[in-house]
Amino acid sequence: MLNLNNISQKIRSFYNSIKNTLFLDSTICEDLKRKKFILNILCLVMITFFFLLLFLSLYSQYRKSSLYTGVSIITLALFIIITSVAFWLSKKNFILVSSSIILALIYSCIFYGSSQWGADLPTVLIALFITVLISGILINSKAGLISAILLSAHLWVFNYIESNQLLEIDYSWKDSFFNEIDVIEYSLLLIFAAFFSWLSNSQLEKALNRSRKAEAKLQFEKDNLELKVKERTEEIKALQIDKINSMYRMVEFGRISSGLFHDIMSPLTGIALNLQMHNMEEAKETVNFLIPSIKKMETLMEQSRKHIKLDSVYTTFSITEEMRSVVAILKSKGMKNNVKIILSKGNFDLKIYGSQTLFSHIIMNLVSNGIDSHVLYNNETTPIRVNENKKVVILIKLQSDNIYIRVIDNGQGIKKDILDKIFEPFYTTKQEHGCGIGLSATKHILEKYFKGKISVKSKLQKGSIFTVVIPV
Repeated sequence: MLNLNNISQKIRSFYNSIKNTLFLDSTICEDLKRKKFILNILCLVMITFFFLLLFLSLYSQYRKSSLYTGVSIITLALFIIITSVAFWLSKKNFILVSSSIILALIYSCIFYGSSQWGADLPTVLIALFITVLISGILINSKAGLISAILLSAHLWVFNYIESNQLLEIDYSWKDSFFNEIDVIEYSLLLIFAAFFSWLSNSQLEKALNRSRKAEAKLQFEKDNLELKVKERTEEIKALQIDKINSMYRMVEFGRISSGLFHDIMSPLTGIALNLQMHNMEEAKETVNFLIPSIKKMETLMEQSRKHIKLDSVYTTFSITEEMRSVVAILKSKGMKNNVKIILSKGNFDLKIYGSQTLFSHIIMNLVSNGIDSHVLYNNETTPIRVNENKKVVILIKLQSDNIYIRVIDNGQGIKKDILDKIFEPFYTTKQEHGCGIGLSATKHILEKYFKGKISVKSKLQKGSIFTVVIPV
């Protein structure tokens, strides 16, 4: 009983050996690999053909028949040796040398046929065509053109030789009728030419498909790389903005700290005076009187701590209460600049889910900018205007599942040509009085953490309206 596994292994081993014989090493380029594949097949076909002729020659001599009357046994043996050498050179990757040997061998056959039976022998003409085809495939298109010119010269030379009868040419084949042997001979030559043309084109198509796949893969990887770089850049940019935002809160707190210290020192002064004016018997009544002042200090300290600390705890909170906290912190800054902060909440208290700290930071930036809009900066960007009725108004409105918060000031206003720039990082209209981080940080926090958006309308010497939209 036959062992199917052994048979399968032998077939696979034979296939791999043939594949290793025909194909190139992976260390050389695809074009040379294609040429070597075709050259190896051509060498094997020619060796097989010459061995067949050698067998027919030996058989004819043994039988003393006229089955084969072509070239001698020695010539055929020489052809087999030359073709084998070309095949060996091809295996060693000497593609050009091996191709040149094969083309020279084919031309020697053409020359022999032309000198024996004339250059117009159909077999010779078809062989000329095959030679041009093979030279273009195995070497390059320039070699194909050169071979066509040389073989055309070959035809002219033999035309001259035949016209002047310089050689004895056997034209007996012209007197015989076109028979089945001729059909088989010419058909085989044409099939041979078509086969190698198909072989070359199939290898080119495979190489082209590989190139297209590689290009598509490269484009895919390029697009992915660009996307990853873009995503990474956005991540780094967001991280930088968060860090800058944290630093900006410290800077802003430093700017308003003097006012906060004043608000804290006022209750402390009151506590000290009351303690000095009362004796121990009146301590209980005095402490009860001072409790509101202590709570006021505690509230101010807690509000300041929340503003400084980056607390990302998410909870449901009242936006009105957060705005009151912001107003309390910025009250001293407003008073210092004679700016009145007005919080108009409407008849309802709206609540949203998110980070209280980040929300208060948004409102604080906008209100602080509203106060700064009343400060006179002597530069070209902001004009100078004196306004006695300085105010910043905060409006809250619920409409179509969105909360609209408008921070309105009647300050200096913003030039129309720079409205699109004010949300860019480090762009400021305050020169040395600002760092250009507040509005960019506000926009970043609003879009990233609240999925909201911000817009601005402004008119010089009339004021500005910043509108914040937060989906509920």
